[in-house]
Amino acid sequence: MALAKVKREGDDYDIPNEADDIHLINESRAEPYHGCEASPSNEEATNMKVEDGEADVKQEMVDDAHRNDMRLPKYLDRVAEKSRAPKALTRVGCKAQFRIRYDVDAGEGGKYVVTHFVIDHNHELAEQHCVMYLRSHHGLNSVDKAQAMTMHNVGVKTSQIMDYMVNQSGSYENVGFIRTDLHSHIQAVRRAEVEDGDAQDYAKFGDVLIFDSTYRTNTYKKPFVMLASVTNHFRTTIFAYVLLANETINTYTWVFETFMEAMGNKAPVSILTDGDMAMREATRRVFPDARHRLCNWHLGKNTVSNVYKSRFAHAFKQCMDMEMDEAKFKHGWTRMVEKFGLQTNSWVLETYEKRDIWAEAYMRGHFFAGMKSTQRSESMNAYFNPFLQHKLKLYEFPRHYDRALARIRYNEADAETINTFPVLITPLRDIERHGAELFT
Repeated sequence: MALAKVKREGDDYDIPNEADDIHLINESRAEPYHGCEASPSNEEATNMKVEDGEADVKQEMVDDAHRNDMRLPKYLDRVAEKSRAPKALTRVGCKAQFRIRYDVDAGEGGKYVVTHFVIDHNHELAEQHCVMYLRSHHGLNSVDKAQAMTMHNVGVKTSQIMDYMVNQSGSYENVGFIRTDLHSHIQAVRRAEVEDGDAQDYAKFGDVLIFDSTYRTNTYKKPFVMLASVTNHFRTTIFAYVLLANETINTYTWVFETFMEAMGNKAPVSILTDGDMAMREATRRVFPDARHRLCNWHLGKNTVSNVYKSRFAHAFKQCMDMEMDEAKFKHGWTRMVEKFGLQTNSWVLETYEKRDIWAEAYMRGHFFAGMKSTQRSESMNAYFNPFLQHKLKLYEFPRHYDRALARIRYNEADAETINTFPVLITPLRDIERHGAELFT
């Protein structure tokens, strides 16, 4: 392969503009070892510091073609002992390099001067058709990124995006990037969306978490789980959604652990669930310090289906919601059970054993943001119905769900609280007005 004409040591080099892709390192460090790569992923390069205001600060650029950091002999000696085949060697200790420095004293505006140039390689150079596979020669530009995300957002698969852009450019050699670049960019954008959107919402409003898995909306009849809460305006906000393969303890544990990882490992203060045994155990495992509360709406439904006594459901609800201390609750419960003759009813006895996670008397001093049930997620399920048809395929589900979620957030952006000021209703107008101005 013919080599382009390159500046020699001591030659001047015009100052590049901002569009040139030049990676600089600080010359004030020790002499860079041969083979040091100054690419965006190279920690040695990206962590450099250059002091501002120094007239004699000099910077050096290292050619990205160098190869060093060969594997240690002790590793190579043990290759035969390993069960898995080793990765092929990609570094051969090549000494070829090209370095320049910026000389502020070399004429008006300064000059870049070549300080070191070694042209000889100890390996064959890549053929023209293989250049696109070199790490320094492939990557998405801003136009590619914009086009890829536009296609991804309307549901085009990553493999199809790659095929389309290859066809658009004429060949794999012309497209300028490889499939891994495209996949990595799309995943990075998705992670950023979570960090900038859902994760930020959770950081603000994730003290109370609603977890409900009663909705099934696809051809495969898989449980659909939403993790939600309320904002400071008492509007429902959704942090995440999951389609479950099953409803076991291990599955729910995985959901909670994955959710925690995505949300910066912040555990909720309180959590409301529908009473499923597997869900309760997973909650205990992953959120041992969170205050767990059963949904009173689901508990009310279970009352009707398990106790066939007229007006018992009403009496049970009164006992469940009444604000009293624990001693008064126990007394009231005993009187109610005796009144309806349910001293031996298995469901009543089992429910009483769980009283600390559903009775209001045991919730005093714990924060639930005014919520006692998971019905907010139930109402959101109804909202999603127009977007999520019954015969929706799994691969179509995320795209349609995101459309529904975008509609919710659009409506929230036009909320009444943004455009109006609340009516002051207390005699302490100045304090109330000040609080309203601080309230976001």
